[in-house]
Formats: sequence, C-alpha cells, structure tokens
Amino acid sequence: MGAINWTKEQLEVINSVDANTLVSASAGSGKTAVMLERVVRLITGENGKGKIPLKRIIMVTFNESVASELKSKIGARLAKELANSNDREYLREQIEDIPLADISTLHSLCSTIIKNNFEYLGIEPSYSIVDEDEKQVLFGKAIANVMKEYRENYDYQIDILINYFGGEKGFAATLSN
Repeated sequence: MGAINWTKEQLEVINSVDANTLVSASAGSGKTAVMLERVVRLITGENGKGKIPLKRIIMVTFNESVASELKSKIGARLAKELANSNDREYLREQIEDIPLADISTLHSLCSTIIKNNFEYLGIEPSYSIVDEDEKQVLFGKAIANVMKEYRENYDYQIDILINYFGGEKGFAATLSN
C-alpha cells in the first residue's frame, strides 16, 4: 500500500498536538484513517512533542466495530514501527496496552466513568442501563403520565403540540422514534 495523500484538513487533525481533537465528517471520508494516523504519531512521538503513551489517550467512536477496528489497526501499525525502532520496549508496552486502551463508544466511555465514580455521582454501584424492552415500557409510562397531567391541568400549549403531531397517538409515536 502506498503513501496516503492527506488533505490539508486531515493533516491539521493528524498533526495537532496541543489540544483535544474532534473528527467529524461524512461516511467514507477517512475519519478512521485520520484517527489511526494521529494516534500512532502521538504514541511514537512523530508529532514533534514527545511520545504520548496509549494509556493517556481517549478515542471515542460511534460504534463498537470502529473501536475494535482502530485497536486492531493501531496494533498492526505499532508492530510495523517496532521493526524499525530504537525504542522496542516502549512500543511493546504500547502494543500490550491495546486491549485495555480507552478506545470505545461514547456509551461505553460514559459507563466506565460511572462505574469508576458511582460514589461521587450518587448512583448505586449496581446500576444498569435499560434495554430496548425496558425503554419502551418506561417511555409508555412517561407518555401516559404526561397525557394524564395534560387532561387534569389543561395547557393550551401542549394541546397545540399534540394536535400538530396528529393527536395523542401521533404525538406518542413521534416521541418514541
């Protein structure tokens, strides 16, 4: 595989070292490749600011498959760097740290933060995240409570909103999507 011809914008993201970076672009635009290149350069010190261990990097994606792909590709790139490096021990450590790296979805990152800080957040350590079935039941109860409150304490603004969505059923269906 030949060298990638990075765009000016991609290079700005890849070479940025003094700030956190958000990479947002359309599908197929190279976000994963940019994030991969950026993190490898940070780890290996190619950024000109010294090496940043993988343990100090957080990467957040929108789905688990991209997070898994990034971990795999980072490992492959670091293994390739290892062959030509004077700092083999450091790179071996980075490769060993990949399974535990903070490369995950936003939901997974937030869950980890909650698990590690539940006592400060006032949350029970046995908390759980609702699944789709629980979500539908809880949503149905919430809508029923809103409708009950609406009927008991008529509010013309809510009436306008409900009518805009085609009545109570249309309103509930719109909110559940």
